[in-house]
Amino acid sequence: DVYAHPFDRERGYEIIKKDNIELLLIKLECLDEMENVIKEFVGLRDFKLENANEGRFKWNAILYQQTKKKITIPRDYVDNYYKNNSYMDHFYSEDEKKTFLENWRKNIEG
Repeated sequence: DVYAHPFDRERGYEIIKKDNIELLLIKLECLDEMENVIKEFVGLRDFKLENANEGRFKWNAILYQQTKKKITIPRDYVDNYYKNNSYMDHFYSEDEKKTFLENWRKNIEG
């Protein structure tokens, strides 16, 4: 249960060790900054992160951007996700959640 362990929101990752298991949790938004953390965790000197699945370079990039601009998200869905959500609160600070909400502000319905 990852929620039973503290998570360093500022650092963006946490390593949980229990018995013979080690688990590396990383905020997806921080992934580009985590090459050295992952390298050390997996024990590979030559480990390199590579961006191989970026939407802005795919055939449907324009459609994806248009969808992001035009999609509407129900207010109750947003509230359920960002307000008093213990799962979200575990990994993200109030400031981070405000930033996420601001990015979607134009798309929130109601």
